Amino acid sequence: MSRARLSQRPLGLCESLAVYPPNEAPFKEANKLAQKYRVIKFEDLNVKGMVKNHHLAKSIHDAGWSQFISIVVHKAEEAGGQVEVVNANGTSTTCSRCGHKCRMPLSLRVYRCGNCGLIIDRDHNSSLNIEERKGRIVPSGRRRVAVVKEPRTCRSIVSDVAPQS
Repeated sequence: MSRARLSQRPLGLCESLAVYPPNEAPFKEANKLAQKYRVIKFEDLNVKGMVKNHHLAKSIHDAGWSQFISIVVHKAEEAGGQVEVVNANGTSTTCSRCGHKCRMPLSLRVYRCGNCGLIIDRDHNSSLNIEERKGRIVPSGRRRVAVVKEPRTCRSIVSDVAPQS
């Protein structure tokens, strides 16, 4: 398209493409989750290890998984809820109905249990397994951190007291 044609496009189309500013979307989604659910569970993913895969590194950094989880923790705490992280091992390869484990490549998106015959979307199966697992509660991390500089060392002193305003 030429520049003249681009300048004649209606503004409504451009505005509809950007629903939220990029920095605002995670906060709005986290707020929706915190208002809707009392307990929110995430897989305890090794993001640092996943970034070592050069094919996925850019996508993982762009998604901002760790940052999003910390935003959700903060919003859930404000709403009176809690966030738990669950061991991610086998959540998508274990049958959510009978517990049978079935090896399958990531390219297969439908889980078929050879034991009980369950046929379900792989991500939905994983979410049901995550919901049933016990997790560890993630603290908000709202602790005071003071950096104390000493000769040739630098150490942090952390207190459980909330910062005073």
